[in-house]
Amino acid sequence: LMKERYYQTKEAEIWLENGVIHTVHAPSVIVTLESAKRLVYERLKVSNGQTHPMLIDARKAKSMTKEAREYLASSEAIKGISAGAFVVNN
Repeated sequence: LMKERYYQTKEAEIWLENGVIHTVHAPSVIVTLESAKRLVYERLKVSNGQTHPMLIDARKAKSMTKEAREYLASSEAIKGISAGAFVVNN
């Protein structure tokens, strides 16, 4: 398996693998509106204008602000995602 178009921000690693966009949040990160917008920007670079399913591993993330959650549910933020799944701790 090979990671294609790999990007890393202080909040997460993002890459394309076997047609699926993977996002793994960094340990103890708090996702804010600003960082959510940065993650969407990086994901759009990874997808290169194509639609893909997405797997988000948020097990290490500390939290996400209400504003970030609202933005990530917007039509702008989900552009190019055919399906999505989250991996979280309970």
